[in-house]
Amino acid sequence: RKGDEISSPEFAVFGKDGFTFTIFPKGQVGAKANRVSFYLEVPQNINVHFSLLALDTKRTETATITDRCRGWMDFAAAPSSYENVVVSAEVHLVSMTDDDGLIHEPYNNAS
Repeated sequence: RKGDEISSPEFAVFGKDGFTFTIFPKGQVGAKANRVSFYLEVPQNINVHFSLLALDTKRTETATITDRCRGWMDFAAAPSSYENVVVSAEVHLVSMTDDDGLIHEPYNNAS
């Protein structure tokens, strides 16, 4: 049903818990007809590079996420059946702001 969602278990990135992926198999309310919606949800403001892959569609974005969620309302065409559908995702943290406003850059290669 449109608006129904499935969320991944929480996982950690760079030691920070609270990341999840959420997919709406029939689309989020407001999505185009017969489209899947797919999002990365984050616990705090971060700069992240992430890829979402489902239904032979891969989308990649580098973004500063300040509203706790980033992804695509119209990610891909919804299949007629969800048997044997594979969904995968990658998250590469670029930087993260902690509770004190300090910015951490795990991949900073400055010498």
